[in-house]
Amino acid sequence: MNIVVRAVERGDLPMILALQKVAYQSEADLYPEITIPPMVQTIEELQHEFMDCTMLKVELDGVIIGSVRGSANQSGTTWTINKLMVHPHYQGLGIGGRLMAMIEELGKGCPRLELFTSQKSERNLGIYMKLGYRPFREKQVNEHLTLVYLEKEAGQAAVRS
Repeated sequence: MNIVVRAVERGDLPMILALQKVAYQSEADLYPEITIPPMVQTIEELQHEFMDCTMLKVELDGVIIGSVRGSANQSGTTWTINKLMVHPHYQGLGIGGRLMAMIEELGKGCPRLELFTSQKSERNLGIYMKLGYRPFREKQVNEHLTLVYLEKEAGQAAVRS
């Protein structure tokens, strides 16, 4: 498979948003009683986010099939990774791992990496833990949704199985 990873450009944002809705459907299915933010994000909100973070995309034959975002906090001590997504037809092929490696590399100036996922996202939790992340706190958003925050030191090698 000939894939290309590069920075997202402003013109890519409509395709990124469409991919987000497809990729996060399985997550949304875990929470039928609520609407999760990735499913209702608007193009305007995504354009604003684009100005404040680094976004990467994976293209296959000119079609965006994966993406991830990262940003440093104001003090530069933590690189937060979010909205890792791969089109469902391409999951399980190492694309998400490649995106994670690249976004982690971009955050290597921060001593700490952080991300979060929902408590019900057992697959995501397993993937992140294999990459060396460890839970450090939980946050109950509402009666239906609890987020698990995970962290690791920047430059820490991923644990492979």
